[in-house]
Amino acid sequence: MKSPIITHLGELRKRVFICMLFTLFYMLISYIFYEPLYQFFSKPFLSIGFDNHPFYIRSILEGFFVKLKFSFLFGIIFSIPVYLFHSLRFCLPGLKRSESRIIMIALFFSFIFSCASFTYGYYLLLPLSIKFLMSYHFIPQDVGILLTYSDNLFIVFNLLAAIIVVFQLPVILMLLLYFKLVSRSFLLKASRYIVIIAFILSAILTPPDVVSQLMVSLPLIAFFFIVIAIASIFRWGKHV
Repeated sequence: MKSPIITHLGELRKRVFICMLFTLFYMLISYIFYEPLYQFFSKPFLSIGFDNHPFYIRSILEGFFVKLKFSFLFGIIFSIPVYLFHSLRFCLPGLKRSESRIIMIALFFSFIFSCASFTYGYYLLLPLSIKFLMSYHFIPQDVGILLTYSDNLFIVFNLLAAIIVVFQLPVILMLLLYFKLVSRSFLLKASRYIVIIAFILSAILTPPDVVSQLMVSLPLIAFFFIVIAIASIFRWGKHV
């Protein structure tokens, strides 16, 4: 008879193998349908007056490596639901019913925040940042514009990915309060430092313009206090 540890390790190995297969599958799909993905991520640059070919390559290998790297990244991104499903199937049986419920609620809000932050970043933050950085305040009128293919495409991707990750922080904070890993009193005492950290974090992740930094930091600060208010209603994080 197999020991429980060997059984769990076997199950974990099976689920990791399934996740790797799905990652490879989505990588292949992303590679085949790369053109629509490229059109989607290059569209913000078309809104500022560029023609249908806003980017230029610097070497004959640039297109190949960009496509390969994008396929790898999208393979991981599209596989995230598979990772979450198998992680939950592996972990939830060992949790209490109330703990399983709060984790499911957290995943639901994580999905909502992911969709909302992506929409917010793509349709509002990104166009404003591009227009601001490409304006005459920084680029003289007699200077031509030549945007490189890989650099600018990954600027868009990295900015959107960073915004999605950063806006998961309220969900993580909610879980920390529920499981009593931090207290509300501690967070309120440290609120001035958290506000400063929010501004520093937004300055690191966003393009170097004040508009995009405020559009990331201010919602984060608002969500921080909203989560504390919700925690006080449900009495989460009263004591650690």
